[in-house]
Amino acid sequence: MRDDGIYVRFAPIHRSFRRLPFDRIERVERADFGLLTYGGIGIRWTANTVAYMTTRGSGIKIDRKNAKSVVIGSQNPSALLETIDELH
Repeated sequence: MRDDGIYVRFAPIHRSFRRLPFDRIERVERADFGLLTYGGIGIRWTANTVAYMTTRGSGIKIDRKNAKSVVIGSQNPSALLETIDELH
């Protein structure tokens, strides 16, 4: 995370970071999900969501203005939410 947004890179698939600017984010919340909620591990797409999944369990869901939501799997979603609140 940086002052201007959240950066996501799912190596080795992404060569560069994907930026989610704070001014385009409507809401961020904790998300709990099972392994098959988004179809398994990896980068997963649904009609309304892009999910970066490394494991089942917890993560954060980012709702964006006029764009798909983004779900990021994390072992420590509380720390992510706290950091986003501080920067946003």
